[in-house]
Amino acid sequence: IAAYLVRQPLDSERRIRKILALLQRYGQPEAYALVCRSVARQRLDRGLYGPAIAYYMRANEPRRVAHIADELLLNYIRTGDLGQYTPIIDNLGPQNQLFSDHLQFLSQYRDFHEHSQRKEWVKAGQVLVGLLTTQVAPKKFWFIMLVDAIPLLEGDELVLNSQDTSELMRCLEEITSSHLNQQYLQLTSPLWLKSKDKSIANGRIPIDQQLEIVRMTLVRNLARSLL
Repeated sequence: IAAYLVRQPLDSERRIRKILALLQRYGQPEAYALVCRSVARQRLDRGLYGPAIAYYMRANEPRRVAHIADELLLNYIRTGDLGQYTPIIDNLGPQNQLFSDHLQFLSQYRDFHEHSQRKEWVKAGQVLVGLLTTQVAPKKFWFIMLVDAIPLLEGDELVLNSQDTSELMRCLEEITSSHLNQQYLQLTSPLWLKSKDKSIANGRIPIDQQLEIVRMTLVRNLARSLL
């Protein structure tokens, strides 16, 4: 029966639900996962990230879920708009976000941006530091997060204390001193480091200047937090 069911066209949600229910009833976990993967690929090809994630989760495919979460983050880097994925994140729910560290990071990083947009700097700072100290955030996104921390560090209110600031400095040192530093510094935030100097290619500040800006901002905040 499994061989018959997996060959059926997956052309409607009603048919998909029926096929999956039958495979569950007859104890066919491999065929069940195969159908879920097929549906997930279909949804992903159509740009339906939420349903694709849901079906990959049902197929127990954490690596594919992580890949989609990373793709959403890369789209954010290209467009500067993380809010467009809010419905996807919310529909997954907190419990499902625990399925993958990458999903958890995507959700909490969205929370950071929402707090920042509402100028809830203390809450934004707590989320940011938590993501870095618990290492939920993949290292390739650390520099983006450090750049995104600049408004927290340069505001009138002291948001990050000396311990938090030292932790961010440690993260910066870790990625810049790593033998993978070129890989870690490939991705930069689209929201802040845009140059107004038209002579700079693509309007983006060179990476060495970005590093210096982040480093000096952290140093200034550390000094301020110790006063």
